[in-house]
Amino acid sequence: MDINPNILGIRFLQKKEAVPYHNRLTYKTTILLLILLKCCRGKGCSISKFQIIMNHLHSTKSQEELIEFIRTEQTFIYLRYDSTVIKALEYMKYDGLIETQRNGSFRITDKGKKIAENIWRDKEIFLFEKKFFTELGGSLTEKLVKNITSNLFSV
Repeated sequence: MDINPNILGIRFLQKKEAVPYHNRLTYKTTILLLILLKCCRGKGCSISKFQIIMNHLHSTKSQEELIEFIRTEQTFIYLRYDSTVIKALEYMKYDGLIETQRNGSFRITDKGKKIAENIWRDKEIFLFEKKFFTELGGSLTEKLVKNITSNLFSV
């Protein structure tokens, strides 16, 4: 069977070494769906908000730093734009899992929500991430995200 190695500008190439799980498109897609489901709740999510959450996802220490920042706004939060998050969003949009709103933020579709809810109900996968998203909830508002980005770029 022939597989198209170039879908929507995303090129899939076989690698000699395994790609770490947190850099895989399927992992990022799943995590972004869970973020939309649990941390954005129908209001949509900006690219900067996705990036901030993804930047602080992979260790308990960085998760605690983000939660502390949200509570006090007195700690430093870093924002690094990861191109694989952008690629995952493009893939998700192409696959009908998300849609772009007029303000440029992303909203989960019914198809994406159904998938995200099934993943959320599974008691054996993404436990570390689910715990963080439950604690984070909607506390990282777009207003706070704008404050973070404006402070970073006004230096």
